[in-house]
Amino acid sequence: MNSQEVELLRQGRIKDLVQILEKRLESDPSNLEAKQDLGVTYVHGRMFKEAVRFLEDVLAADPGNAHMFVNLGLAYRELGDFNKATQTYNKIFELARTKSVESIVLSIAHTNLGDVYEAIGYFDEAVEEYKTAIYIDSNNHIAPSRLERLKELGDPEKGIFRTKVLPDGTRHLEIWIYPDFR
Repeated sequence: MNSQEVELLRQGRIKDLVQILEKRLESDPSNLEAKQDLGVTYVHGRMFKEAVRFLEDVLAADPGNAHMFVNLGLAYRELGDFNKATQTYNKIFELARTKSVESIVLSIAHTNLGDVYEAIGYFDEAVEEYKTAIYIDSNNHIAPSRLERLKELGDPEKGIFRTKVLPDGTRHLEIWIYPDFR
């Protein structure tokens, strides 16, 4: 994105930016950068189905683009497709084993995967993802607040849940309404 387009995104003028990017793509349908910019713009505009369409195209042509995997995972998560979101974040981690991936991108991916785990009730896994995100990038300001919130929710004095691992290894979520109810 050029500086004008970034400014439109910053201002939340998504429709204006989409028009500009669509014109760019119209003039060159194979323009990968335009598809990438549209995908990111759609994520920012909370138009996740559209974002998925463009981001999947980008990643088919550029499967090493960790930034686009983060955006695609977020779109899947917001669409409620937690399995695809999890698979997408795991692709980033696989990519990091063979290619240099920026620490901030890895940290965001772990934070977002923590959000997925939290949404489906895998609280212990969410805690681990948030801790990993903080370890990778101590400047991550989202993961610590999410970690703290989960710690409070899991605190019997303040919280509403705890997970219990049964002898067969399955997890059981215990929920209580009042802190002293167990």
